Amino acid sequence: MDPTRGDGTLRPGRRTVLCGLVAALALGLPGTVRAADGARRQVDRLNATLLDVMQRADALGFEGRQAVLAPVLDAVFDFAAMIRFAVGRARWNKLDEGEQADLIAAFAGFSHATYAARFDGYSGQSFVVDGERAGPRGALIVETRIDKAGETEAEIDYVAIDRGDDWRVVDVVFNRQISEMSRRRSEFGGVVQRGGAPALLEELARATAALTP
Repeated sequence: MDPTRGDGTLRPGRRTVLCGLVAALALGLPGTVRAADGARRQVDRLNATLLDVMQRADALGFEGRQAVLAPVLDAVFDFAAMIRFAVGRARWNKLDEGEQADLIAAFAGFSHATYAARFDGYSGQSFVVDGERAGPRGALIVETRIDKAGETEAEIDYVAIDRGDDWRVVDVVFNRQISEMSRRRSEFGGVVQRGGAPALLEELARATAALTP
């Protein structure tokens, strides 16, 4: 079911979920009110890099795509906030600093591998930014889509928060309704609850290895 009204705004239930998600992802990290074009600039940078690795996919290979993508993904996404949300605030606060640092690094590596595996070829796709809309608690949602031969292959919304030094993406919503971080929370939270940080580190290593040719 489409989660939006006819005017493009979120239905009340979806807005409530997104508000809670953004609040959790933003908690405890600095932010200021700055030029909104920073969020668009970050997404434009990501899209340009994705298009580049897609067009050079065969020449770069998996490791080459990962090497090109990693610094851009690290600059665009707030992986620390994302893995903390996926683990859950209460469970995260029980981990020591070393465990937290290991999980941030492992989640970033898993994300690098995911994008390198996902964007592995080019067949005429283009990235289109439709605009931005205000999200809860100062967040901005940059609406994009992937087009091919005049048809939309996927709609991708990037939820961005101003971190003071720059805007950072904290969630990716597919086709206006599937939140990447809500899905990760349902996967990772239970792993940590059952086996702590070591279990999630093992799961992230397994998932990263499965993506690597």
